[in-house]
Amino acid sequence: MQPNLILITTDQQRGDTLGINGNTEVRTPFLDSLAARGANFRNAYTTCPVCIPARRSLLSGLHPSTHGLNRNREGIAFDPPTTLPLLLRNAGYQTQLVGKLHVAIPGVRYGFDHMFQSETPNDRRHSEHQRRNDYADWFEERSDAPHTLPFGVMSNDRNARPWTLPEHLHHTSWVTHEAARFLGTTRDPSGPFFLHISYWAPHQPALPPQPYWDRYKDTQWTPEIGAWVPKREWKPGLPLPAQRGPFTLREMREHACGYFGLINHVDDQLNYLFDRWSSSRLKPDSRPTWVIFTSDHGEQLGEHHLFRKTTPYEGSARVPFFVAPLHGARMERPGTREELACLEDVLPTCCDLAGVEIPKHLGAEDGRSLMPLLTGGGSGRAHLHGECLWQGQHHRYLIRGRQKYIRWTGTGEEQCFDLARDPHECRDLSGETDLSEFRKLVDGHRDRVVTKDCDGAAPLVPCAGRAPKAVWPDA
Repeated sequence: MQPNLILITTDQQRGDTLGINGNTEVRTPFLDSLAARGANFRNAYTTCPVCIPARRSLLSGLHPSTHGLNRNREGIAFDPPTTLPLLLRNAGYQTQLVGKLHVAIPGVRYGFDHMFQSETPNDRRHSEHQRRNDYADWFEERSDAPHTLPFGVMSNDRNARPWTLPEHLHHTSWVTHEAARFLGTTRDPSGPFFLHISYWAPHQPALPPQPYWDRYKDTQWTPEIGAWVPKREWKPGLPLPAQRGPFTLREMREHACGYFGLINHVDDQLNYLFDRWSSSRLKPDSRPTWVIFTSDHGEQLGEHHLFRKTTPYEGSARVPFFVAPLHGARMERPGTREELACLEDVLPTCCDLAGVEIPKHLGAEDGRSLMPLLTGGGSGRAHLHGECLWQGQHHRYLIRGRQKYIRWTGTGEEQCFDLARDPHECRDLSGETDLSEFRKLVDGHRDRVVTKDCDGAAPLVPCAGRAPKAVWPDA
């Protein structure tokens, strides 16, 4: 019997923001309970830590070097050989999206039978590339005012405050409402379904409902600042969307308060969603269900005086990722997994679970099914390679075991970290590590990288504990 498949994604959630991954600051009891019954991949990464290319990899199983985008570019057509919802629809699945897709122009279905689509809670229906926002339409039907964000916190600002409107009008609540309606009321019960529940949270604007703000308002979050980061005094005048500081501890903690509250809100909403499904008219039957949970990229959250995404550092590049069985599904080897995983793996893993042939065009750089690892019949990747364009600076990173190598290709600067001993990348070991093997492995990917003209532009030079000028130009 083909199983039901539920893919749950958040936006901009760090890999270390689940309790099961060691976080004692954020409450995620429901997600922790799901992860504990399945396979929790603690070393999961996005191969391009920014929204659109990461989501293209998730949808298609293709590495950014294959699908051809390594930066955020709105309105660029995307025509992959196939997509996960298209493969499953052709295999008899009902396919449904609720929330954010953000791979090209809104409204293109890519194999989804139906979509409730909203790329952002910040209404931009007047714009060319985000002209559809089903959440904003829904909001206006239930409110006496047009949908805006009247809180002075925009989609990439680092400031934060509570959402003081009724909680049921929050974007996270809307996604949950539509997902619950599909699971319990509107889906076709005669066959399997694929449901992608795609939350905007915890992406900025950091506006959790008031109770979740109150829960974290006294957070003692203290971001790690690497020894390689320039030591400078804070000065007023930094733009709110700035990604590079220095920032004050107060503003970092205020943003963390909103960020943690949004994650906790998602967790409670998912607990409500699955409970409501279990008591609905279309409650789970004998068909097994599998849940995959992940995020498109992380959030620096002030670490190394950096905010948001696109950097190769752990806060930005590492994501939560687990595969969990429900309602009669069984996993032979549940538990925490140390193998490398990435967003590209979602498509072939779902194909394996559904009994659908994995597309033959997926190459060695692209996604691979994680199911052989969970049945004892496979081995993990030897290394994982990623790239992205950050503020005009192209970087490539490579993870082998628990070591990470970073190359800023425009300047030739290199960094190296031992993630086992230094999970927050505070000590750069590039000046005391033989980098020849890392260089060889990265150069082996050179023909496939999107931004080829940056490679070889400057001689390779280990930073040896100093700040890379690609990140701190005036260091």
